[in-house]
Amino acid sequence: MNRDSWVVYKEAVVMQCDRLVYKLASGEVRGHQTVTDELFANVRAGFDVSKMVPQKIKRFIRAHSI
Repeated sequence: MNRDSWVVYKEAVVMQCDRLVYKLASGEVRGHQTVTDELFANVRAGFDVSKMVPQKIKRFIRAHSI
């Protein structure tokens, strides 16, 4: 392992904002520090190349031109 963090593309999900807010408030998920635009772009690009991204997520990305 040569990085301080990583992305688990296999675990990617689509959810409504209000559900995410609930999960944050309940402690089910936790927030982290804000990322730079460059880091966000790298993570987003990973969705295009990772073989672990679920098909549902790939369809969502295409359908919403993300």
